[in-house]
Amino acid sequence: MTPRVFFLLWLFALAVRSIYALVNYSPGFTAFESGDYALYRIGAEHLMQDGSFTNSLFLVRPPLYPLWVALMEADPLRILISGIVAGALIAPCGAVFVRLLHPDPRLALGTGFLLAIDPTGIQFSAFLGPEPFANLFLLLALTALLRAMRDGSAAWGAAAGALLMLSAYTRPSTYLFWIPLALWWGIRHRGALFTHWRGIAVFVGVCAAGVAAWTLHNQVVFATPSFSTVAPYTMVYYRAASVERIASGQPIEAVYIALSRRVVDYADLDIDPVDAGTRHQFLAAPPPVQAALNRVALEIFAAHPLITLATFPVGFARMYGLFPDTFTPLSLSLIGVNALLLIGAGMGTIIALRQRRWTLLIAALLPIAYYTAGTLIVKSAGMDTRERSMLEPMLILLWMLAFVAWADRQAARRRKMSPPADSATARPAPPG
Repeated sequence: MTPRVFFLLWLFALAVRSIYALVNYSPGFTAFESGDYALYRIGAEHLMQDGSFTNSLFLVRPPLYPLWVALMEADPLRILISGIVAGALIAPCGAVFVRLLHPDPRLALGTGFLLAIDPTGIQFSAFLGPEPFANLFLLLALTALLRAMRDGSAAWGAAAGALLMLSAYTRPSTYLFWIPLALWWGIRHRGALFTHWRGIAVFVGVCAAGVAAWTLHNQVVFATPSFSTVAPYTMVYYRAASVERIASGQPIEAVYIALSRRVVDYADLDIDPVDAGTRHQFLAAPPPVQAALNRVALEIFAAHPLITLATFPVGFARMYGLFPDTFTPLSLSLIGVNALLLIGAGMGTIIALRQRRWTLLIAALLPIAYYTAGTLIVKSAGMDTRERSMLEPMLILLWMLAFVAWADRQAARRRKMSPPADSATARPAPPG
């Protein structure tokens, strides 16, 4: 891909996101956040005032996005603009990622164009949250990893590891993704490990050091050896609570109170009274509270296994935009777009299997499997397509593979049905 095409794709994506932001702008910026921005702002304000990562928020949220908010002086407009700029870069970078996986330039350009106009990408670029930065770092990490796997390069392996840790330090869901990626690299080049072992070792070393560094920080500062404490909390109040509400038929506020009482009892906490808001005290959870949260969640799952299983497709539908909160023409249109994206990605997966494009297939499906499984294990409620926003380049790549194959079949059919141009214009030879 030439620098000119890269730049034009970025400008186009930037223009689309800017128009979306202008149309939805309001002085309170409420259209550009889902409630979490206040937590990042608290962390940023602590950094600006105290200059340290000792606020309990950092036990839940890694430091990079609060640090960015602090650098932007917690100005929502600056943060929004920076997110738009970063999110727009995903379109041309996605095209570069695809170019490393398939020789057909139509696939790369089509992926870049669709990423520029993708509704999920647009919404979560013009957004007061870590997604545009975390998703861009993840895409760059996967691109660097492909280069490292192709060349056996320790330098590209180090770059891939550093970029993956930047993504994890921005949004914690990525912090274990290096393990399946390293296994893929090792298995793919198991016959040439002498060439690739340095690259693999550097990649693993950078990632392991990044995870260990922040975990050690949390152990030293908070006496909690966790990269993030968000998973146990989410599994209780965004998955187990949903299961318990369906099983008991109680209002969700009553379920929150009942679950929080069990956590208080199991962790032997001195909290009285326990109400629906008590759960917020468990977000930055020390080890005994994490153990109590996990115990409560597992007890509910064991007590209601069928309901627990039934919530997985519900969570999948919400994650992939197939389950609207409100039935409006816009939401129904977005359901149609998301359904077409999933159907096309499924068809693209079949085509990749038939064509034996194993690298493309794994580069697309491994992130999809990791983030989908990780999300659905801990959540079935309180989510939308933000949870899958990092997967747009992979889903659109598979969709484009199906579309290009369909277009090629249509072109071949037209050529077969049309007579050659020479025969249509040729005249019979004169006699003699």
